[in-house]
Amino acid sequence: NSLSRSRGAMNSKLTHRLLPLSEAGVAEAGDCLEAPRGLFCLPAVVNIGVQKAGTGELQTWLGAHPLMLAHGGEVHFFDGLRPSAAMLRCGQRQRTNLRQRYARHLWHRRPLSRDNVGAAASSAMAAGAPLVRPPRDRTTLPPGVLADAPPRPDGVSPGSSPPASFESLLLRRLAYEKTPAYFDLSNPALLACAVPRAELLVMLRAPAARAISAYQMCAGHIHGKWCQASIDEAIGSALTRSASGSVPRLRRRHLSPQLKRLLTMGMYSAHLHRWLEHFDAAQMRILWLEHFKSEPFECMDAVQRFLGLPPHDYRASATRNEKGLWVIGKSKSSSERWDKTPPSPEVNATLHQFYAPWQRTLAELLRAHNLSLLPARPIPG
Repeated sequence: NSLSRSRGAMNSKLTHRLLPLSEAGVAEAGDCLEAPRGLFCLPAVVNIGVQKAGTGELQTWLGAHPLMLAHGGEVHFFDGLRPSAAMLRCGQRQRTNLRQRYARHLWHRRPLSRDNVGAAASSAMAAGAPLVRPPRDRTTLPPGVLADAPPRPDGVSPGSSPPASFESLLLRRLAYEKTPAYFDLSNPALLACAVPRAELLVMLRAPAARAISAYQMCAGHIHGKWCQASIDEAIGSALTRSASGSVPRLRRRHLSPQLKRLLTMGMYSAHLHRWLEHFDAAQMRILWLEHFKSEPFECMDAVQRFLGLPPHDYRASATRNEKGLWVIGKSKSSSERWDKTPPSPEVNATLHQFYAPWQRTLAELLRAHNLSLLPARPIPG
């Protein structure tokens, strides 16, 4: 028998369950599968991107919440899959196999057991973490979500405090994974097959700034062969104009795959359209790195409301780093010691002109689908 728990009081309610591994075919986002060697928990929340946009920083902040169960690091499961036609059809057999593989892969990233999960959840409860997450602020839901939460097998009505059993401790937590490469490298159909009701967080950054930062990291830290030229030379060779004053376009020939990916990643609206073909817009929210840097507490409030998490006092554990930014623990960016010489003003302007049409279509997409976590803020870039 599965143990279900309400995830929030809305028009519909999602539930988390503890299931035997053999029932992976009916598992949903947030469910945990139990096997002799441990617990395999499918994430209820997936941060799908983008690279060099603060996904690691957001994971650190979310990991400080007592009800979050972060798998840690970057998981890289779906971006490495080469699906067969049968897998993309997502029949019952393929769905079961994919969920088991995904759950096991997550377990290898962070092994879970009754002991370590139960102890962490008990500590959260002792620290005053609520047993039940509050109502969410959204009114639309993905297709197929149950209209009402099913009765709890333990006789506790949704919204009341369950007994402090292991199951009640485990199932109030929200499993989370992040892999920014999913945004442009993975097939959204595969993630939708494995966890169709997962909620997606997407961190974006002004695309020209993101491209510059990514190239600087490659040249100064990774030392890849494709990024040995100066950033002015690389961008100058990758973007061209058909006429004076026209919008720059990407060269089709003699362009390394890595540099092409670095630049096309910033075509955010094209990638988001792919994801919206497989996930309802109500399951996805966009957060900008620029907003997170300037207003981290407001951003975390918005993230908590979207995920249905009770408020956590981030101000109690946040400190300012040497740049004056609020951080939890040690900021990842503080360890970036490579050269960050900016491009010339001409190349910087070319990058902004290249992305300008994509930013306009992105603004329209965000408004049409209500995707922004902070909709009153203008999009950067």
